[in-house]
Amino acid sequence: MTHLFGLGFPKSCQIKLKSSVKQKLPIKGLAKSGTHRFFANAVEYPDLYPLMEEYAKTAIEPFEWYADTEGEKNCMPGSYAVFGLGLKDKTYFPLVEEYMGKVDDEHQSVQNHFTLAFTERHGVSAETIPTLVKCMLHCTDWMKLKIQSDMETDVNVKLLLDQVRGLPYYQVEHIVYLVWGGMGKLKKIAAKAEGETSIDVEVIWVGRKKYITKRTHPS
Repeated sequence: MTHLFGLGFPKSCQIKLKSSVKQKLPIKGLAKSGTHRFFANAVEYPDLYPLMEEYAKTAIEPFEWYADTEGEKNCMPGSYAVFGLGLKDKTYFPLVEEYMGKVDDEHQSVQNHFTLAFTERHGVSAETIPTLVKCMLHCTDWMKLKIQSDMETDVNVKLLLDQVRGLPYYQVEHIVYLVWGGMGKLKKIAAKAEGETSIDVEVIWVGRKKYITKRTHPS
């Protein structure tokens, strides 16, 4: 398939799979299609990972979709390979970031489901935050991540701030919404914090752009 794409074969295609194996990626909300099953089966064989990565890099194409998906299950060619590799092996985090940078989030939302699975599989840490931020930037507002407490450690807050520094305010606001439910809620949480931790809201001005992040400190 990678060779065919190089020859100009349409990327908006599908794989019709006849197999007794009903393997699926551990991601809710994906189409139950032959294409999905094909890559879910393939990702069980580590020797195939380099070939899957090569395929994904060739297949990824903005504004193109697998032919056996529609509506809210639409996904760009290469999606299943990227999702499978991203969940299986941290080596492929850069591939996930490359993919997310080409997602058309106005016409695709399956990246939301992947991001939820990504946090469940890999957690929130110095290793995952850069990729997680890239994912969140291209997720829709209706996705609600359950990572607030994980993000509120001093180390992770600093890492998050490093990642969002320099981004347009609307993108920072989007990330805050996905993690904390909005700027207003973040401020209220900070104002009401009592007991074992005290929380400061740090406001950084860069020109006219405002960045808000949250810190936790032992009392």
